[in-house]
Amino acid sequence: MRDATRSVEGLNLLGTISTMSSVTAQRGYDDLDPERAWEQWQSVRTQLEE
Repeated sequence: MRDATRSVEGLNLLGTISTMSSVTAQRGYDDLDPERAWEQWQSVRTQLEE
């Protein structure tokens, strides 16, 4: 199995790709991309206003 590491301000999360996919499916949404957080928030905000 392949491992994936994601760093967010000093927090490292280590897990398999399948585990990460499973968590995303259970939550119903993807993690934010730190480099695109503002654009992603704008998209979600307009959906919430509808």
